[in-house]
Amino acid sequence: TGFVDLALERAFVYKEHAPSEVIAMPEGIADREAEARFSMLEQLADYDDELMEQLLEEAYTHHIQRLMVLGLFALLYGVKPKAFDDWHMDMYVDAMSWASVPNVIGMSLFADGGIVASKPYVASGRYINRMSDYCAGCRYDPKLATGSRACPFTTFYWDFLDRHHDKLKAFPRMAMQLKNLERKDAGELAAIRAHADALREKLEI
Repeated sequence: TGFVDLALERAFVYKEHAPSEVIAMPEGIADREAEARFSMLEQLADYDDELMEQLLEEAYTHHIQRLMVLGLFALLYGVKPKAFDDWHMDMYVDAMSWASVPNVIGMSLFADGGIVASKPYVASGRYINRMSDYCAGCRYDPKLATGSRACPFTTFYWDFLDRHHDKLKAFPRMAMQLKNLERKDAGELAAIRAHADALREKLEI
């Protein structure tokens, strides 16, 4: 940490002749997105109380928790990038716009189309289970994408790959994940899409 890391990150996100821009949201959308930030906080707490408690108490979580839990959920669900960036800026004590925009908008949500990252960082609940202890005692099964015990991360993961299949083919590093998706039959994918739609209707983020 320190000045060297700070300077390297500044150099990494800087692109000559391509200044960062904030895109104004259409009239009437801003209020809805502000409400969505509070709703998302409440809904995320249902899926990972420990992480959200840490964030509320310390106003801080490490990079992987931001990218591969909170950011992953936002990307898979389809939260508006600007809304999630605003939420990140509100919730984290160390959030600064020059770092938050490329990390949240670019790396976490892949909303820049691949300027910062070479692929969207997407994974299922099995990744979270393998890399953390968050799934211990959880009422959801990270291996399942449908049914009452299906992990929302896993459901949204396969739904994300299915919905964006054609666009994701342009990114070579997504080849293995897409190959796994293509092994699923039409009936299974239809069930996953239906379950994902039901979750979105329930969450209303």
